[in-house]
Amino acid sequence: MREAKPMPMPTPPGDKVVPESRSERLGASVRLLTPEVARDLGVQAKRGALVTEVESGSAAERAGLRPGDVIVGYDGRAVHGPEELAALVAKTSPGRPVDVSVVRAGARRPVRVTLGKLTR
Repeated sequence: MREAKPMPMPTPPGDKVVPESRSERLGASVRLLTPEVARDLGVQAKRGALVTEVESGSAAERAGLRPGDVIVGYDGRAVHGPEELAALVAKTSPGRPVDVSVVRAGARRPVRVTLGKLTR
């Protein structure tokens, strides 16, 4: 198995810290995609949850999510940031396949993710 590797992220203007969020059931860390970060990364999406890390063996890895992907849709609903993504994931039953829309290399792509269970 591969080990998760975090993606280096540009520092927001004024050294503002952009909070990162981790979804245990998804198995990925995400942060808010700001216009500045989108520009620095060459990402066309204006809003979304930027994947910064994918855990080895996680639902995100099995679905093919990668650091640098921008999650812009989840189960038919728009995703504007990490908090919205977390709320949608929390409402999803474990083991249920969900269609996720990501922007990767300038193209919108569908990804099917089957969420895991919380391990607490």
